[in-house]
Amino acid sequence: MLPYNVRNAGGGSVGGILRRTGQGSGTGSTILGNGNSPGALGAGKVSSSLENHRQPPLELLVFGYACKIFRDDEKAREMDHGKQLIPWMGDVNLKIDRYDVRGALCELAPHEAPPGGYGNRLEYLSAEEQRAEQLCEEERYLFLYNNEEELRLRQVLQVS
Repeated sequence: MLPYNVRNAGGGSVGGILRRTGQGSGTGSTILGNGNSPGALGAGKVSSSLENHRQPPLELLVFGYACKIFRDDEKAREMDHGKQLIPWMGDVNLKIDRYDVRGALCELAPHEAPPGGYGNRLEYLSAEEQRAEQLCEEERYLFLYNNEEELRLRQVLQVS
C-alpha cells in the first residue's frame, strides 16, 4: 500500500484529491502524500523505462471524512460472540446480520440451482449465438488469463 497523507501532499493534492499531474517532465507522474513519485518507491529502472510509454494522465479522486474512533471493549466482545446477529426466517441455527440481503428473501427455492446443476446453460441458443456468447465470456474473464499490464510491461522490457 502506498503511503498517502492529505496534509503533506505536494502540488498533486487539492483538498484531499490525489491527482496525476502532467506538469514538469510531461510524463504524467502521480504525486503521493509524501511528495514522492511512484518511481521513488523502488520501481527503479522499470519505472524509468515505462515513463516514455505511459498513457495520458488520468485523474483519481480520493475522498473521505475525518472521524473519531471510540474504543468500546464490551461492544467488541458482543460482536465477537455474534450478539448482533438475528435468526433468519425464525431459524435460530441460521443467524444473519440485520443488514444482510438474505433478510429480504422469503423463499430461497427460486434462487437455488436445479437438481443436477445448470449443465450447458447455452443449449437453447443457436450455434451462432453460442459462439457470440463464448466470445463475450472470453472477453469478460480475459484479465484472469492474460494480465494486459504484465504483457505490456514485458513488451517494453523486450524493446529496451
